Formats: sequence, structure tokens, C-alpha cells
Amino acid sequence: LFQKLVEYKAVNSLLGLLTHENTDISISAISIIEEVTDPEVLSDNDEAICVVDAIMSQNGHSLLVQNLNRLEDTLEEDQRGINLTIEILKNLIEIKPTLGPKMCEETEILSWLLKRVRSKTFDENKLSSSELLNMLANSDSSIQNMIGNSAKFEGVDLLLQACAIYRRKEPFSAEEEECIENIFGTLSAVLMVSENQTKFRRGEGFELMIRFLREKKYTALCAIKVIDYAITNNAKNCEHMVESGGLKAIFPVFMGRAAARKLKKSKKLSKGEVINFEEHCISIMATLALYLEDRRGHDCLSRFISKFLEDGMEKIDRVVELYVEYSKRMQRFESSKGETKREEAEDERESNEIEMGIYAVQRLAAIMTVVAGCSSAANSKLEAKFVQLNMSVNAIKKILDMFVKSLGEDSAGKTLKSKLLALMPVEEN
Repeated sequence: LFQKLVEYKAVNSLLGLLTHENTDISISAISIIEEVTDPEVLSDNDEAICVVDAIMSQNGHSLLVQNLNRLEDTLEEDQRGINLTIEILKNLIEIKPTLGPKMCEETEILSWLLKRVRSKTFDENKLSSSELLNMLANSDSSIQNMIGNSAKFEGVDLLLQACAIYRRKEPFSAEEEECIENIFGTLSAVLMVSENQTKFRRGEGFELMIRFLREKKYTALCAIKVIDYAITNNAKNCEHMVESGGLKAIFPVFMGRAAARKLKKSKKLSKGEVINFEEHCISIMATLALYLEDRRGHDCLSRFISKFLEDGMEKIDRVVELYVEYSKRMQRFESSKGETKREEAEDERESNEIEMGIYAVQRLAAIMTVVAGCSSAANSKLEAKFVQLNMSVNAIKKILDMFVKSLGEDSAGKTLKSKLLALMPVEEN
């Protein structure tokens, strides 16, 4: 059937109807194209991929996006046409992920989506638009570059505007929560490009995310992830976050208070969501510990270290508590290696969680190393905790060695290695 559609040029005819002056006819054609590009249908037939190839070869992606601009979001039937068009574009990318960059380069889809997700009114089409935008941003680094460095729009600034809508507004449904996560997820993906991190800083992105944390609404859950990506491998952004008042907002969340406590009470987070939230907090703390420095007029590292010395050094207790917790997860994984294949398959499904457990342990060890190396009081506190919990310094050193080896060989990686090696604890006899 699918080959016949291509052979008899039915795909060409359907694409030709997209520009029909009667939008009802155009939407009917869109509906048929959506049905024949359904990934569930195509996955059952290897030969069906020819339909996707035919659509792309006839510039169907360009025609679909052009048609979006003439559909009115205020008309019910046009809303349906918009929704179906977005579904087709999502289908094409799901079936052939490599089509993403081509679609973004040859059409105005990114501009259209960025405009749509900035709508203050939530509806099904805003959700679909956020899904497609998030799918594109997470599919290819070239798209992340396009969003941040387009000559036609300021992608980072537009995403911050889309986020800002929810500063004081709570989502009214699970669907709107998903939309928020998609918008913040897009911004996080875009921040994997260093130039976009700079634009985020200059566009007062940190100030906005800190407000989200202080407001303690649903967006705080998403803001933590954005901050994590915004400071990754970026010393200037780390410094800016501290000077923007970020420590006062981040530390209570790291301690499981403020926004973290409110979110856990108001929204039943799954175990995975809690772990994910916690690990982003750990990652932020580790990045700050590793990248902050004191220099003339800027005492950001000292301010960071002083936070660990407040309130009976409870934040050091928290770091050690998390280190013990994540170490136990690693040990459980190690002890399960010899079990049956069925049980190993079960463990495989949790591989991401385990990998992140190792990731978290390494960064918690780095936090302890930097804090102890910068403060004799903190060092004494940690030594006392190790004795109390029968923890081995050698075990922590082994974790740090793993972390140091994982750092890159570029100048930034070498600088971090030197910093950690200089602060590395001495092995016990």
C-alpha cells in the first residue's frame, strides 16, 4: 500500500493540496498525511519508510510549515489543522531523527514554534508545539546552535520569555506541567552550547531562575535543571550566579528545604523525579566548588565555602549523608552483578539511575575535597564524620581518582585536575 502511494504519486497529490485556497481541503489532506506517517503504522512495515522519503524529496516539510502560517489559531478547524501538522513533523523526526537539522535549516519552523510557546494561553497546540521544539533541540547540537545563534531571532531570550510566563502561575493540569517541562527542557538543551550560556547570562537568565526558586512553584523543579546546564564548564556563569544571589536560593533546595520541600508536599513526585532533582542540585554544587575562584573584587569561592560553615556545618552533614546514600546504591549494583540473567535484565533497565549514582558520588567527593581544602574547620568536621560513620578516606580518594580520569584534556579539564590533585586527601596507612 505504501509503495503504491509513492508509485502512483498520491503523496505528491496530497502535498499539492496543502496550498489549496480552501483550507478545509488543505486540512483534509493534512489529516491523511498524518495517518500515513504514524510511526506505529510505519514501524510494522520496513518498506513504508518510502512515504517519508517521498514527502521530504518533494519538500513536504517546507510546504507543511508554510501552511502553518496561513492557519488561524482562533478558528476551531484551523486549530485541528495546526495540531495535525505538528504531529506530522513530529512523526517525520521520530521515524528519521536525522531530518531535524534539514527541517530547521530549510523552513521557519523554529521561529514559528518559539512564537507559539510564548502564548500566555495554554491549549493542546501549545503543548504539541513545546513537544516538537523540545524534540528538535535535544536531537542535534546544530539545532541548539540554530536556536541560539539565528540571525532572525534571539532564541535564548525568546525561551526565557516563554519560561517567564510561569513565574507566578501554577499549571492547571498534567498536560500544562508537561508543556512547562518541554519549554525548560528546550532551554536546558540549548545551554549545552557555550555561546548560548553567555547569552543566558547577559539576558538575566540566572536572575529569572533564582526568582523561580524563591517563588517555590512548579517551575522551581525545572529551574534547577536549567541552572545546572547554564553553569556547566563555565566559570563566568558560576561567578555570575553567586553574585546574583544564587547561593541563598540554591542551598536551601540542596538541603531539601524551601522549594524542594514544598514541591514534595504539593506534588507527588516519583522516585525518579526526586532523584533527578537531587542530582541536579549535587551537580550544581560540584560545578560551583570546582569553578569558583577568589579574585580582586570577587570573593565568590569564599562566599561559597562560608555557607558550609554556617548553622553548625549542617551542609557538610548533608553532603556526607548524600555521599553515603549514593555509595550504597553503587554497592547494591556491584553486589547484584552475579545474579541471574533475568535479574540482570532488570538491573539494565535501571542503568541510567546507576550511572547517575556513580556520577553523583564522584561529584559529592569533589565537593568534600574542595571544602575541606579551603577550610581547616570544615576539614576537621569531615574527619570527625568519617570516624563516626567508619568511612575510609582511601575509598573517597579512589572515587576522586575515577573523577579526575574522566575530566577532559583541554585547558579547562587540566585546570580542574590540577585543583583536585592539589587538594586530594592523603591515603591512610
